[in-house]
Amino acid sequence: MRSLYNYCFRVPILKLLPLQIGGILLAQVLRLPWVLLLSLFAIELLILVTSVYRWVIPLIIITMMLLRWQAACRWPMPDLKPGSRYRMTGVVRSVKKSSYDVKVDLRSLDEKWNLLARFDREFKLLPGDTLTLEGIFTLPDQARNPGAFDYRAYLRRQGIVLVTDGKATLLDQKAGSWSLNRQYALIRNGISAILKQTIDAPFAGVMQGLLLGERGEIDPEIRSRFQKIGVVHILAVSGLHVGFILLILTLIGKTLRLNDGLKTVVIIAGLVFYMGLTGYPPSVVRAGIMAILYTVGKYFEKDVNPWNIVGLTAFLILFVKPDELFSPAFQLSFCAVAGILLVYPRLQSWEVIFPRWRKLRKIKAVRLVTDLVGLSAGAQLGTFIPAALLFRSYPVWGIFANIFIVPLTGLAVTGGILTVVFYCINPFAGTAYGGTTWGTLYLMNAVSKFFSSLPFAGLPLGGLSLAVVFAIPVLVYFILTPAKRYFQRLIILTLFTLSLFVWQQALKERVVRITFLDVGQGDCCVIEDGGHAIIVDAGYAGFGKDYGKRVLLPYLKYRGITAVDLLILTHPHADHIGGAVSLLEELKVTTVWEPRTNYHSELYKSVQADAQSRHCTLDHPDAGAIYRLGQLTLTVLYPDSLLALQSRNLNDASLIIRVDHADNSFLFMGDAESPAEQIVAQMGAVANVDLVKIGHHGSVTSSSQEFAGKTHAKIGIISVGRGNKFGHPSSTVLKRWEALGTRSWRTDRSGAVTVISKGGNLLLFPMIREKDQPQRAS
Repeated sequence: MRSLYNYCFRVPILKLLPLQIGGILLAQVLRLPWVLLLSLFAIELLILVTSVYRWVIPLIIITMMLLRWQAACRWPMPDLKPGSRYRMTGVVRSVKKSSYDVKVDLRSLDEKWNLLARFDREFKLLPGDTLTLEGIFTLPDQARNPGAFDYRAYLRRQGIVLVTDGKATLLDQKAGSWSLNRQYALIRNGISAILKQTIDAPFAGVMQGLLLGERGEIDPEIRSRFQKIGVVHILAVSGLHVGFILLILTLIGKTLRLNDGLKTVVIIAGLVFYMGLTGYPPSVVRAGIMAILYTVGKYFEKDVNPWNIVGLTAFLILFVKPDELFSPAFQLSFCAVAGILLVYPRLQSWEVIFPRWRKLRKIKAVRLVTDLVGLSAGAQLGTFIPAALLFRSYPVWGIFANIFIVPLTGLAVTGGILTVVFYCINPFAGTAYGGTTWGTLYLMNAVSKFFSSLPFAGLPLGGLSLAVVFAIPVLVYFILTPAKRYFQRLIILTLFTLSLFVWQQALKERVVRITFLDVGQGDCCVIEDGGHAIIVDAGYAGFGKDYGKRVLLPYLKYRGITAVDLLILTHPHADHIGGAVSLLEELKVTTVWEPRTNYHSELYKSVQADAQSRHCTLDHPDAGAIYRLGQLTLTVLYPDSLLALQSRNLNDASLIIRVDHADNSFLFMGDAESPAEQIVAQMGAVANVDLVKIGHHGSVTSSSQEFAGKTHAKIGIISVGRGNKFGHPSSTVLKRWEALGTRSWRTDRSGAVTVISKGGNLLLFPMIREKDQPQRAS
């Protein structure tokens, strides 16, 4: 038993953490009966007291996490039909306010499942209140396009399985009894009210984010700018903010001349209170536990190993909430700390290698700036891999922006605390401190504006292989590590990383990827052949929606597409050209195709003006035009300019284009209706195509029997919005294509549909389906 005791308490926690993570990952694919898991665990515990205990400890950790996952991450689904209107009674777990509404996490009293409900902003709700509400319940949205945010997975990590479609109707509200969470909410509301009274717009919302972690009222423009330059973590409480709180608590202890024991108690109590006040977000819990472990270790005069503290903190969090492993906040938080622990000591070691650098570092101002650079560089390098995989870009100026914004954040947090404290004593004094804090936030905003205005703000990382993504931070790490034969090693590592880029391109299959994006009631398709990109239509924009900004640009970023060779606007209706404005503003577009029509609208004028101002080639191809780009051949089948100009129905002026890749052919119909179909049906180019983008969202005015029968298409794609008011697609049209042997895929049901052409066959990948396996289409 003594040897087992020594093993468990001497081994670094980092040796156990990979086993815990492995157990969580295994739980995603392995579902064993409770009886079997408990039996295995009991047997492993019995073996633990024998001489072979070392071999069974890994199995115990893995089995323990299998049990923990099944116990903690089982979210029962209610016996309800999603989309139907129901009445529900539940207890409020948490309340989050935004500028528009209030989001409430409710725990059902009867069914023991959770619902996220939305109410009007004026409702006053607290954790513990019992609500009776009525509304339409639905499943949260899944990721409907490649690289998009998966809202359903995000909510399921919080145990929420349903949401209300729109705002719910509150029928009854009963105040809850006293609880710690309820008290925290009352304090948060009081602090928020003080900050709004003492700090003018638009920085009151920023201060709430800095101090309380409530980001709902932060100005969207400010949030977007901070995200662009890589300092958005400043706007939500994180390890940095906990560090400031720890510093303040330490100064309080010294000011009051407390002994070491009382000082430790004050720090622990303050950190626990702050974690609760902010709602226990992963980054704050991580930093809070680390700070508490560090403080306790120092009190007992122990040699504190930061890696053990990081590992133990991660182990505890994952044991309590194993699903946090898949949370971006958890990944970014721990990767940032790991990066600092790896990089910062390496930068300090440069003092030993370079005497001049050591002399320069003796100047306090230089040391302060270089320390900030080192900490920022470590955090940026540590988060490179998760940021590259999650966001597909990396902020170029983040390291330098942090040098200015981090100290200002410390001043702002301190000023915010003093504002609240003095306001409680004397409102006039609190208002005075609030004005000073407003000035600090104004400087932060000015710094963010400066860095966001610099060129090359973001490094595109979409489309990079995992090998390249992992190789880049490894290369930078070794660059920062002084050693013998430094330059020789640097040259070898640089050549190795560059070779990965070369091999990534060389080993790419000569395939064409065609992705029909889900842009609601509109059309948008991206065609890639490796080195080139073609976009057919750009989705809808209007009434506060811009699918170019919401869907198209994020997808291009995800795929690493930074320039578009050809933008085809089949006709100038808003659901086809709306997203082109955002596209033209953000990316270089070489050529724009559009039919020649007499149609005019403000949106269409804006698209044309943007294309001309950015020196795009604006072309009106006639029927018969052939365009070759890389592996692709595009043939314009319809219309000629005269026919387009004379067409009374703008849909029948749609460009109809055939795209060929090796032995595969694809037909894009725009919104062409039966009159246009009758013309192209006489052409041999529409016969025996492999895929047809079914015209006009599957409307009954399109897909005539003569045309559909001529194509003999194996695959039909219908771009259509969920629950659209037009009733698209028509059941008659669906049956017609099905009778002809064409399998139709709809973006309202399948989300984005990706088709990969290898020349001899097609592979089809719908975004939403039961089994995540490619389906062979031919």
